[in-house]
Amino acid sequence: MALSKSRKGMIDRERSKAARSLTCSQVMAIPQLLGSTASVADALEKITLNNWDHIFIIDSERVPMGRIHAVDLLKLIVFID
Repeated sequence: MALSKSRKGMIDRERSKAARSLTCSQVMAIPQLLGSTASVADALEKITLNNWDHIFIIDSERVPMGRIHAVDLLKLIVFID
């Protein structure tokens, strides 16, 4: 049986309220980090051993400097050979 418009609106408001109450720590994982002095081999090893899609590069103060995607590493390897 279909919901009445008022009941559907109430459900939509409840879902909206629930979504707005979420915090970042509830929906996001801890980022994968790599220091700025790490080599391409280090990045490749971390990404492949942990089955990650990407890894963030951070400086000495743990400030993000960039992100390396696994596909970017594969492209780099293909063009080196």
